[in-house]
Amino acid sequence: MKNHYEVLIVFKPILDVENVDAILNHFQKNLVEANQGEVVESDRIGRKRLAYEIKKFKDGFLTLFLLKFPPDKVADFRRGCQLNEDVLRLTMVRLDEEAAKKVFSEEARRESFTPKRNDRDRGDRPDRSDRGPRRGPGGPGGPGGPGGRPPMGVGGGPRFSNEPRQAPPPRDSD
Repeated sequence: MKNHYEVLIVFKPILDVENVDAILNHFQKNLVEANQGEVVESDRIGRKRLAYEIKKFKDGFLTLFLLKFPPDKVADFRRGCQLNEDVLRLTMVRLDEEAAKKVFSEEARRESFTPKRNDRDRGDRPDRSDRGPRRGPGGPGGPGGPGGRPPMGVGGGPRFSNEPRQAPPPRDSD
């Protein structure tokens, strides 16, 4: 029986698109099909900024695979990928049956699209008129407003400036 796997491969960013395509074709023929696996779907995400450096690279070329693979051949696939010097990182996650059905269904692919922030409909937001005026310059609690702190450079308190500080006036001693 074949299990479902989600595989993310991070390649070196110095590769061009033709080299990545050649490596992916090599992986598909020599690592997946040779080990009785099949590629259900592949997606070249492209060059992305990494959250942290991997082998002194700050960017990487990401590729996502959805595979069906026999469990006893996973180690061979991992080893073959890691032996390639152009692979920075390999992440392979086994999906359970429910997750695989969600991932592999057409509905899930359509629903997985998340619109950008500017594209979403905001018609369902409640009315915010009960919140009162906004805080800010001249507003309550803001700089310069009643009950708020004074604007920078006005009023007491230490402020950063290039002028030398003056000594406080002498105290009256009784």
